[in-house]
Amino acid sequence: MASPADLVIVGNIVTVDPERPTAEALAVTDGRIVAVGSRGEVQPWIGDDTEVRELDGCVLPGFIEAHGHPLMEAVVLGGRIVDIRPVTMPDADDVMTAIHGEVAARGADGAYLNGWDPLLQQGLPELTLAWLDAAAPDTPLVIVHNS
Repeated sequence: MASPADLVIVGNIVTVDPERPTAEALAVTDGRIVAVGSRGEVQPWIGDDTEVRELDGCVLPGFIEAHGHPLMEAVVLGGRIVDIRPVTMPDADDVMTAIHGEVAARGADGAYLNGWDPLLQQGLPELTLAWLDAAAPDTPLVIVHNS
């Protein structure tokens, strides 16, 4: 260790390292994490001027994302919702095939699809109650618009 850390955080540290998924403390110097480990392993980084914060919670890795919808992405990537966004299905015929296939496959559990976009997927029908009822007359059908 070169010099004491500026900041030591003590609490539940989620590392996202498969070898050591959690830790008890971390030390920060000049805005960079310089140590992660048990309280004992990080203790040598504490000096007279080190700010020590005890957390009643956890520290997660930081993610910088300028614009996103993480909850919707988690739902979409969870396997229950079929991704029909133009980026994955630019052709309207493929979208219609996916809808009819999902309705048939899911039955009473209902079909859930995300990414309907008639502006980018030319040829899609207008989503009306009559169209939805015809596409899935006896089961739930949810189609989330891409916007």
